[in-house]
Amino acid sequence: MSGSLWSRPRPSAICDASTTTQRGYLYDEVAEEYTSPAYPPVPTVADTTEYVEHRLHQAGATKPLLGAGALTILHEATRGQLRDIDRIATNAMRLAARRKQSLVDRDLLEKVLERDQEPRAPP
Repeated sequence: MSGSLWSRPRPSAICDASTTTQRGYLYDEVAEEYTSPAYPPVPTVADTTEYVEHRLHQAGATKPLLGAGALTILHEATRGQLRDIDRIATNAMRLAARRKQSLVDRDLLEKVLERDQEPRAPP
């Protein structure tokens, strides 16, 4: 338990009173460690596009398989969540392959999203 937050001394115990405020919080790196949570940045459409292109490149794709409009809709539908991006993009590419289309467009992705929203029958 020596490395836990509970065993560390309070910032006011580390620094002298001249560096603390009325509430006892410090305006330096020590206080930020105790008071500022670290939030990841919100993903953007560009982040989603870069992620999908990277994944497709890793899989061996030599040309884009999702159109720009489809990538925008994919980002909006998933809010940048990687697991959802993978699942929906995979379903869209499977449907495109069944239809013998070389590119996932907006219409095809919207159909996949509609299917995804339908309630499923219990097993």
